[in-house]
Amino acid sequence: MKCLFGVLSSVAMVGLLIANAAAEMPDILGIQLGMPVRDAYAKLQAQLPKNKVQVEWTNLPTIDKPVIPSFSSGSNAVTEGMEGDQVIVNVTLPPNKQVVWRVNRVYFFPGKGIPKSTLLSSLREKYGKETRAMQTSGKDTADDN
Repeated sequence: MKCLFGVLSSVAMVGLLIANAAAEMPDILGIQLGMPVRDAYAKLQAQLPKNKVQVEWTNLPTIDKPVIPSFSSGSNAVTEGMEGDQVIVNVTLPPNKQVVWRVNRVYFFPGKGIPKSTLLSSLREKYGKETRAMQTSGKDTADDN
């Protein structure tokens, strides 16, 4: 009985450590890596209620039902100077549990946008300094241009 209690308490501690690690991860609109699909879908729907969430389905040869590789939410036809938000959430595929593995968000600022220095400062405050920066040409850069 003593051994069983030790194993159960160890499993509980590992579960708590994993839950704490997930809670400390950065998020995009409340969506975190490793989050279950249902939770991420609900967060996206709640954060962007004006946008319709579209689910992509695919069939895999060894699985009877279609599976979700991704879902997205986006403003329709954003033109220059208009505000808009587009989010794509990618999900791991079976046989693993389906969880979020990537979140891609593109936000279009209204008017002429905001100064780049303000945007970079805000992003670095929330997520920390970037580990890699690239120019549009694909070459690495060390400056904020």
